[in-house]
Amino acid sequence: MPPTCIQDLALELVQEIVVRACQCWDDSLSKESLKQLRLVSWQFREAATTFLFSELKFNFSKRQMEDVLTQLDHIAQQKTEIRHCVRILVIESTNLQLSGSTSQGTYVNLLNHAIRSLLEVRSIRWTISALEGFYSVLEGIMDLPHVQELYFDFSKLPLRWQTPEMIPLRQFKSTQLQSFGFLARDANALLAQGLINQLQKIMPTASLSRLDIGFTDSESSKNAELMNQFFKALPKNTPLRIKYLRVHGWKLALNSLTMPHLRQMSFLDLSHGSEPFSQSQIWSSILNNGIQLRKIVGAITSSLNLYLQSYAGLEQITVIIPRPNSLDVLAFYHELCQNSLPIHASTLKYFKVVNTNTQGHCVLDDMNAISVCEKLEHLTVTIMAGHIDDLVSFYIKY
Repeated sequence: MPPTCIQDLALELVQEIVVRACQCWDDSLSKESLKQLRLVSWQFREAATTFLFSELKFNFSKRQMEDVLTQLDHIAQQKTEIRHCVRILVIESTNLQLSGSTSQGTYVNLLNHAIRSLLEVRSIRWTISALEGFYSVLEGIMDLPHVQELYFDFSKLPLRWQTPEMIPLRQFKSTQLQSFGFLARDANALLAQGLINQLQKIMPTASLSRLDIGFTDSESSKNAELMNQFFKALPKNTPLRIKYLRVHGWKLALNSLTMPHLRQMSFLDLSHGSEPFSQSQIWSSILNNGIQLRKIVGAITSSLNLYLQSYAGLEQITVIIPRPNSLDVLAFYHELCQNSLPIHASTLKYFKVVNTNTQGHCVLDDMNAISVCEKLEHLTVTIMAGHIDDLVSFYIKY
């Protein structure tokens, strides 16, 4: 039997090789490595191209009109094979400065047709700050058949332009929605209220596993208990399996109504959510319900340490040291490094400290303790004054 050459492998196997060769610590793929692999052979070119051009970004505000129109025309008229590779569509701005004989009608029609031709798109992230081109984009994305992730940022869209039904979720062609999120100014914004009400109605038939909802004006929304709103209409015997939850500017209430839907949770982001005291209650509830998170973002508290010391398997953690930098907070941080994180030594890949203070927090004992984390690939800390030389020596030795 003749030996099998790499040229004889199925495309799926070559793609698996590409993923393993280009994968970074955060599971993303290195674009530089993908570009190099495209030069190996036609098989690698085909496999790497799928990943290299998987994301398409529309940000027309600073681009030349001719370049934008040419790009949209190539996509709409199927003159480029890249359109088959696009899985993620990021729409930041469709505001294009038109000139000459090109009319607004011609432009928005071309934009609509280009979006409709991206039939393999799975994820859409749309920043809505104006109404120019809004309905052309909306009609285009509503017609895409395989969309699984939707995220809308309308935090800068004037409130007077918002209506509850301006994004009709129930009219989207795709029935495969797994991830949904939005960023609004506050919980009372009309579009935010409209999306929340619509989400309640589609939740029983959707397969949602990811919720990413935030409000930039957290002071006016901090008491909004969205989880109760979302889950109150769902039958108790068929809970959702939310695996990713991001809380930004609203109150996460963990109770008998919400907890059944969160038992499968593996990622929790409280970076812009509740105050540290409320977060302590959240960690206590999660601990009591036996939920073992793999990725965490939140403020440093004693309850977080207690939770982290209750299990093993954490992969990523970002902790926020709030202002003011009290002795208690620093004690919590040292406890985290020296007693909590070593429990996850065989799995932890990412550790970042966001210090809202100008003071340092990391000392040599912390680094010695963290050094047992054998898989750690990313570390961001602020060194405490007086310990810099010791830590530099430790780094060189490590």
